[in-house]
Amino acid sequence: MDPFKLLSSLYVYGPLGIMAALGFALFFYERYQTRLERDRAQDLSNRLHEVGMSAIKADMEHNKDRENYERLLDGLITKITRSDG
Repeated sequence: MDPFKLLSSLYVYGPLGIMAALGFALFFYERYQTRLERDRAQDLSNRLHEVGMSAIKADMEHNKDRENYERLLDGLITKITRSDG
């Protein structure tokens, strides 16, 4: 932009124009920062979801293994108690 036009617009609009331009600049800067923060929060939420799903999957696998061991232990207990009688 031509510096002369910038100075002439400053003369025409005065301090109110400067404040309005500054207000617009700050508004768009805050909007940009909010969008970045929202993107970071979404990324963190996605990562947390992945961790939660993997924890649930690990817990389900652990329960399957535990059920197998419980069946094995129950079978051994029934064999031991039957052989005594």
